[in-house]
Amino acid sequence: MYSPLQIFFENDEAFFSLDPNYTYKDFSLFLEDLVNGKKVKETKIIWKGEEKLIIPYEKMPNEHIRRIRVKNKLNLSEVVFDEKRAFSYQSKEEEKAMQFVDSYRYFSLKDEDFAFIFSKFGLISGLVGIEINGKEILSSQVRPTFYRPISDNDRGNLFALRSSIYMGISKWNAPFQVKQNGQKAIFAYMVGGLGATAEVIYELKEGRYLDVEILYHGVKGMPSLPAFGLDFPLKKEYSSFDYYALGPLDSYPDRLAGENLGFYSSEVSKELLPYSIPQECGNHEGARFVEVPIDETHVLVFEAMHRPFSFKYLPNDEFEIDEAMHMDELPLSRRNHLTIYAAMRGIGGDDSWGAKVHPQYELDGEKEYSLKFRVSLKTK
Repeated sequence: MYSPLQIFFENDEAFFSLDPNYTYKDFSLFLEDLVNGKKVKETKIIWKGEEKLIIPYEKMPNEHIRRIRVKNKLNLSEVVFDEKRAFSYQSKEEEKAMQFVDSYRYFSLKDEDFAFIFSKFGLISGLVGIEINGKEILSSQVRPTFYRPISDNDRGNLFALRSSIYMGISKWNAPFQVKQNGQKAIFAYMVGGLGATAEVIYELKEGRYLDVEILYHGVKGMPSLPAFGLDFPLKKEYSSFDYYALGPLDSYPDRLAGENLGFYSSEVSKELLPYSIPQECGNHEGARFVEVPIDETHVLVFEAMHRPFSFKYLPNDEFEIDEAMHMDELPLSRRNHLTIYAAMRGIGGDDSWGAKVHPQYELDGEKEYSLKFRVSLKTK
């Protein structure tokens, strides 16, 4: 991200690097304090060209991050520099008694107006229902995915061909093993024919909580992964959402510098970018939580537990986007797809469209990837 003034944080110090063609008088600086992505305080910084300033850290509750907003007086442009701090977001828990129901085919955790419903076996298995006030929120079962729509860059460097195995695995897959112990269930999946596997672990908790852990176990010979995550197909009417992550535009492991950590609101229709050929888009890195309003009083929340995740919320799934050659060929889907990712491959193309992703942004199919997050219902 180019700016004639560059700023770097290190603990209580901010370091400044100024292009010699400019003077400090060309800029106005403001310090912003954010708690859980929302700005709670702003103060003007008195800067007269020093290379370093002491900016005392004021302790605030929950995740507190500072940023410096730079306003260029010459062209009125603004650039924001985030402080990089360790993940410290913590969810707030509410105690609420719920009833656990177990049967031959299904089990659920529910109260008078909310329920998580699971199917134990078959092609339609895993988390198959989230009911709120008697209304079903899911449009189909939740499924693991090892794929993402290919990009023009993937076509150019033939990545789409090398990793095509993951498309079929993601579209047609059912658990080969299900283990249930009370309110905890493990759904195990085969990933190709070389012995790689994946697990989706659900643990129902009192208080309308569902802790989810997804794990991929690679083996020698597996090609590079496009992505690894869990797809939640929500009904079409739930199209608005709020999130605390990098934004407002999309970001990827090798495309982070242009976006800032904060609290944003969006619509599913705005997340699918109008490329001439529909392709990979809409990913947000560094997510602490995603909130989907259900009605005037209820919000479905997806929260990070030990580290941030990446996510997308799009009006079409990865297969529909892949099959369309023009935007008007995308089908009118009956569902929106909120996908929580444990791992996402970079985009590449830094010196030409078709250039390979740098090795550090590849996802080695022989390694292991995991993520733990929480799904819950909260009242406004």
